[in-house]
Amino acid sequence: MYPPNECNKYKFICSTIRPTKVPFPELYDYIKCAKFIAQHIEYEELNPPNEFPKVIPSPNNVLDWQIGDCFDMSIVLCSLLIAAGYNAFVVYGTAPRFITTKDESNLDCPDIPDEVKINELNFNEMEDMTNSNIIPDKVPIESKFDKDEEVDKQKKKKEDDDRNNVIDDDKPELERYDVWYGKRLHCWVLIKKNKRVDSDKYIEPVTGRVYNTKDPPFNTVDAIFNNYNFWINKNPTKPAREVDLNLSSDVWEYVMLNKDNNEDNYEDDLGDEGVEVVKVVKQNEEPTQEVLDMPPPWPEKLHIARGAYTNRTPLPTKTDYYKKTKVDKFAPYTQVDGLSIRIYRYNDFARVILNEVEYRYKDRTDRLYRKNKFPYERRIVDKYLPGQTYGWKKQEEIEGISKITEFYEPNAYPYEKEIYSGLVYREEHFGTKLIHRYRSRDDRVIERKVQLNTNYDVADITSRDSLVDNPYYDKKILFTKFTQKYIPNPQYPVSYIIIIT
Repeated sequence: MYPPNECNKYKFICSTIRPTKVPFPELYDYIKCAKFIAQHIEYEELNPPNEFPKVIPSPNNVLDWQIGDCFDMSIVLCSLLIAAGYNAFVVYGTAPRFITTKDESNLDCPDIPDEVKINELNFNEMEDMTNSNIIPDKVPIESKFDKDEEVDKQKKKKEDDDRNNVIDDDKPELERYDVWYGKRLHCWVLIKKNKRVDSDKYIEPVTGRVYNTKDPPFNTVDAIFNNYNFWINKNPTKPAREVDLNLSSDVWEYVMLNKDNNEDNYEDDLGDEGVEVVKVVKQNEEPTQEVLDMPPPWPEKLHIARGAYTNRTPLPTKTDYYKKTKVDKFAPYTQVDGLSIRIYRYNDFARVILNEVEYRYKDRTDRLYRKNKFPYERRIVDKYLPGQTYGWKKQEEIEGISKITEFYEPNAYPYEKEIYSGLVYREEHFGTKLIHRYRSRDDRVIERKVQLNTNYDVADITSRDSLVDNPYYDKKILFTKFTQKYIPNPQYPVSYIIIIT
């Protein structure tokens, strides 16, 4: 309850919590705040794992050093959450080894949201498409036999892929014997239900994960404290999922406040300097000798430097391992290609068979913000922000087979006014087919299709045949068919449409 700080001065543990509002609105959300603390501070385990840390430093110094144990990270997180209006508490007890060692190799990879949000403009320029004079496309005739054949073919292909790529006996490693089983101390954060959250929640500050208090990964709860009181669990051997979190009940022994006054009788407010001011609403007018005055917080106000907040991680690179997943995170502007996150997704627990690699970029001159590679499919998908030199929105290429390019809508952005004159889609099957789709063209063209042939006999070529050079093939490409579609003009009835064959 009164550990020494970094200056070897003994301080009451509750006074170490320093509620402070920081000038980063993102940290006012408890989920984002927990993830930031997990990335910003490098975790170090308790040594030995069954003993309390020898020193509890100031939370401000922990943010400056960017390294700390579970107690340090919990106090920092609790200080930020209390200032943001949450009813937050620091909890310590015992936890299994995978929690205290930050081993997430058998846990699912948490959601890594993409910060890029593109607001597409809703174009209503194609009103003519709804004209009653439009001749509907003929419904293609599908063969049930061919469809069943295709289903069987895909099923057989999947079975072959599973036979060649899936490991039948693939499973996580057996958990090793733990000499500290049931004795590993750990510290985390509790958020109680109030106007900011709809239910009680546990937050693991080391990983930033949020758990339900009815099914937490922790073993037992020994004590709970915040910046105005300290509660001791009278039955510390009870499993954490069965602990009554009503701090007014007989399960808890209080320290600083009268037992008749529970946590619901306090109104939290913030002072001018971001320090929480606790106002006691007395139930009885007559004071009792059991009430103790809480000493004021001794640390300085928390401060997060702008550069440290932007970098997120204390080192240029941080790697995390999850179940069948590996995530590399890079500080901004440390990679020459603008890479910020790289995610490897595997097909097995040993992380040998690679299914996909996802790259996320920031501030690239070519406006590329995401690249997905599928090694076994030989497929690459690139996504671009508006403003790309050629107006690209998305490119998907299968090596040696096809390439599909999607473009941003014409005139959607000022810097794309003269890009390909309305071209919004291009699909190329190398050496066989080429498809262009347009929008908002003056000549009302909406689609062009070209059939190509590279396996022709030179002796059969006539003067009417069209040939074109291509650097990817040894001989010229033969144009076998050209199709062009238009939008009907409402000024002319359908009866005046002339079809030339």
